[in-house]
Amino acid sequence: MAVADPGPRPTSYSLRAILIAYSFAVVLPIVILTGYLLNELAASDRAALEQRMVQMADALREDVDRDLERRITMLTVLATSPALAQGDYATFYRHAGSAIDPKIAIVSLVDASMQQLVNTFVPYGTPLPLTGDPESVRHIFATKRPWVTDYFIGRVSRRPVFNINTPVFVDGQVRYALLLGLDPGVLLPILEEEKLPREWVTAIADRNGVVLARRWTHDQSVGTRLPVELRQHRSRPAVVSNLEGERVLRASTVSPLSGWQVSLNVPLAMARAPLQRNLWWWGGMAAAAFLLATSLAAVFARTIARPLQVAAAAAAGLGRGVAVPATGARVAEVDTVLAALRTAERDLKQARDQRDEAQRQAAARELGESERRFQLLVQGVVDYAVYLLSPEGNVTNWNTGATRIKGYSADEIIGQHFSRFYTEEERARDMPGRALRTAASEGKYEAEGWRVRKDGSRFWASVIIYAIHDESGKLTGFAKVTRDLTEKREAQQQLEIAREHLFQSQKMEAIGQLTGGVAHDFNNLLTIILGNLDAAKRVLDGWTEGAQARLVRAVDHATHGAQRAATLTRQLLAFSRRQALEPTFVDVNRLLVQLLDFLRRSLGETIEVETVGAGGIWSVEVDQAQLEAAILNLALNARDAMSGGGKLTIEGSNTFLDEDYCRRHPDVKVGQYVLIAATDNGTGMTREVVERAFEPFFSTKEPGRGTGLGLSQVYGFVKQSGGHVKIYSEPGQGTTVKIYLPRVHRPATAVAEQEPPPPVARGNEVVLVVEDDADVRRFICETLRDLRYEVRESGDAASALSVIDSGEKIDLLLTDVILPGPNGRALADQALARRPGLKVLFMTGYSRNAIVHHGRLDPGVDVIHKPLTQAALAAKVRDVLDSRG
Repeated sequence: MAVADPGPRPTSYSLRAILIAYSFAVVLPIVILTGYLLNELAASDRAALEQRMVQMADALREDVDRDLERRITMLTVLATSPALAQGDYATFYRHAGSAIDPKIAIVSLVDASMQQLVNTFVPYGTPLPLTGDPESVRHIFATKRPWVTDYFIGRVSRRPVFNINTPVFVDGQVRYALLLGLDPGVLLPILEEEKLPREWVTAIADRNGVVLARRWTHDQSVGTRLPVELRQHRSRPAVVSNLEGERVLRASTVSPLSGWQVSLNVPLAMARAPLQRNLWWWGGMAAAAFLLATSLAAVFARTIARPLQVAAAAAAGLGRGVAVPATGARVAEVDTVLAALRTAERDLKQARDQRDEAQRQAAARELGESERRFQLLVQGVVDYAVYLLSPEGNVTNWNTGATRIKGYSADEIIGQHFSRFYTEEERARDMPGRALRTAASEGKYEAEGWRVRKDGSRFWASVIIYAIHDESGKLTGFAKVTRDLTEKREAQQQLEIAREHLFQSQKMEAIGQLTGGVAHDFNNLLTIILGNLDAAKRVLDGWTEGAQARLVRAVDHATHGAQRAATLTRQLLAFSRRQALEPTFVDVNRLLVQLLDFLRRSLGETIEVETVGAGGIWSVEVDQAQLEAAILNLALNARDAMSGGGKLTIEGSNTFLDEDYCRRHPDVKVGQYVLIAATDNGTGMTREVVERAFEPFFSTKEPGRGTGLGLSQVYGFVKQSGGHVKIYSEPGQGTTVKIYLPRVHRPATAVAEQEPPPPVARGNEVVLVVEDDADVRRFICETLRDLRYEVRESGDAASALSVIDSGEKIDLLLTDVILPGPNGRALADQALARRPGLKVLFMTGYSRNAIVHHGRLDPGVDVIHKPLTQAALAAKVRDVLDSRG
């Protein structure tokens, strides 16, 4: 028959506990009330102490103010000395010395320039410096009222003082400031006048929180700046830390006369003494009351509860299998209970045996099902290698993910030591053993590193090893989880490479923009310099005096220097990718053959030069002159790197830059390229030097041996041509510089022999010169007039269009590309719209994007580069005027 659930049982308590609780219920209110009264009494004592501290602080402040007022009155009387009105400083010195004891105070007289005129600390007539506290003196002259200063070090006495300053009036105006310098020790007697307990510490601090006087520790404290906590004035006492770091109860007040702070500190232990005394008294009383109540309750409980405890012990032991005693405590009711417990004991033992057997069977079924589900879970994980190890490190379990990642089947690997997954280097360093020892001692081991698959290939793995212990804490094995992070690691490396290349590209672009703008201004200046030197040379050629030869040499030297500056400017333009390229289709094999003899002559006999072509090399479309200059720059750098001689090899070949290379060099496009590689066996470069090699003016050569623009010119030319340049070098192993130029699908043109320039003819046509730089415009106009051209000139596009619209004859428009307002190209477009047959010649020192696009001149554009010479200008003007259409 089913037994009805009686529901939750009410909480039961022991008889002793109930009696003790009743005793506490009576005693506790009495103890609480007593404690409250004692606390109120302690609070009252604390309030009385705080009130007394405030009163004492106010009394001390009043004493300090009275002393200061007395000294101000004395100083004011001294300021009325007739000697001051007469400017008799010697007499005043004697008056001040007799009126005030120099051992106690120092009197000094200061004028409006802060110069001390009298100082009683030294004999009269001694040279005196400026006053040591000029701000307070200025305050006297400004306010015309006495003033008490803060702590400072006197410039004459060289000791700590504070001043009482008062103005000295002469004829109704403040003529001097009279200063009474006092040692802060004069304040100490004031602090010791009041009869205070020895533990109470009083102190005076100036407006800046610097201690002027302090009871008991004056010598150690004077001049010390108080912490922020102590500089704050509070309306009532507060607990703070004093200068010694001790917790004290502090009261303070501020003097209205001086702004000083007078404070009084009482040790916190002394302030809390009444409360602590009351707490001890209350604690003792409460303990005695509770002890008495507990003792009485225990006596009553022992008398009543002893028989019940025997029955309770038997009932408690029944659940644990302890036999129920045959007799109780000689109480009939307890013996009856014990007999019932013995009957229950027999029934309980039988039920317990049946229950234990059922639990064992259920636990066995649950464990088998749990292990089956765990195996399904582990085998279903394919992205992680999850397997178990014995305490010795042998594989005891293997999942599907482990087979996929490591390549071993379960039959091949179970029973083998897991160290076979490590590299030879890590096995030599006993890394598998270290991993197991770390996991065993710390519970977990985690690391990343190279691991080996069955086929011998390596992969980057994240590894975690967990130690497994049984219920007793004994190590039974390890659980190991491995994840393949090879793709993730490669992606991170590619991202870092891309970031480095982006940073380098942005840096070079910023430098290029700067150098391009500077080069434009340099070209204008060099046009003026070279043009005037050329004119001076022509004039000197007609002289016959003896000084002519020396002047010609001087002009030649100046011209040579200006031409070198022009070369540097062209190199800056090349780096900034602002030069006007004139690309043609070039056969690299033929170019290298033609350059061989020239390079041998240029590099000298100590350098062996070899050029190597390739069959079927592709064509490139580049500016041939700039390409030759780039190869020459590489050759000269190689020569400087082989100071004792060596070999330079220049090779041309076809190559393909794939996606993998372009991922590591984001500024390069995938495709076919012609490779020109210059290799030397010189000193080589460090990684740091390679990273900065293309920067303008960066050079590792000795001063005077290079401009640092050679590789910068190569970099700018290759980038402007749509190519790529890369340096490979190691110290002591030589250097290889590789230039990649995009392939073009057109036949290369033959390298034309340079023809001599055509003879310069003198015409009588009309040329309109448009140039915003007045000096450059003046030089060009004078040069054209020397060539017998008629010249019209303008400084901008608007005035030039006015000349064109006037209907006047114009045969040639000679215009700078960079102009204020509309640029030269816009001016030419509008001029040709008005006069379709007009010839146009552009001048440029920095073209930007007006006539150069994608690294080359626009079709049909004629241009002459600054700096200009008469011969170049005459030839180009004649060539454009004589051209067709």
